[in-house]
Amino acid sequence: MPTILRSGPYRIYFYSHEPNEPPHVHID
Repeated sequence: MPTILRSGPYRIYFYSHEPNEPPHVHID
């Protein structure tokens, strides 16, 4: 999953299952 932002212990990334589906953003 591509990481788009790393801030301290948190990592914000997105993924998309389908080409026509908007990306889901997750924060770990």
